[in-house]
Amino acid sequence: MLLILAAYGLIIVGGICAAHLMIEQLNVDLRSTAAPLVDRLVMASLVVYVLLMALPFVPSVEIGLALILMLGADIVPIVYASTVLALSIAFVIGRLVPEQLLAAAFARLGLMRAAALVERLQPLDQEARIAFLVERLPGRFSPWLIRHRHWAIAIVLNIPGNNLVGGGGGIALAAGMTRLVSLPAFALAVALGTSPLPVAILVLAA
Repeated sequence: MLLILAAYGLIIVGGICAAHLMIEQLNVDLRSTAAPLVDRLVMASLVVYVLLMALPFVPSVEIGLALILMLGADIVPIVYASTVLALSIAFVIGRLVPEQLLAAAFARLGLMRAAALVERLQPLDQEARIAFLVERLPGRFSPWLIRHRHWAIAIVLNIPGNNLVGGGGGIALAAGMTRLVSLPAFALAVALGTSPLPVAILVLAA
């Protein structure tokens, strides 16, 4: 357990350091680069932003805000679209993870109940999985969360400190692994969940 907690802490610290390193690099490059090269640098920064946003435990919201602060409100729609794209990529990666591998990983970590649950869910389709989880999961709010999983995803993306549970990339990866949400439904939930901040910035900048 101590080794798992230590590894968890290192992952979080690594994600935060990666975000701050990119912000510092952008701040230097955008001020020192000639105007004709700025567009290329911005595009490269957006590509890096998408890649970092798709990774678990990276506080990529800070990177998005840094891009907006340095480049102005005009880039808000592009950053917003990049956010939806990045989280959708993480979701797809989660869907592609073989469930046998996921169960084996849980078992190796000593999480035998989680491994058994994955193995039990593996042959079930989406509707059967939902019915099984609603019936079996403990807690008063668990069935509600399963039934309203799309709203739950949208809400958790806006909770301060969600980096501790994986950040946007980790949440998207986990959502894909559950096989409880389709890609279009997930993309719509992400589009709604990540819209308040871009809308607020555009309204204030108008």
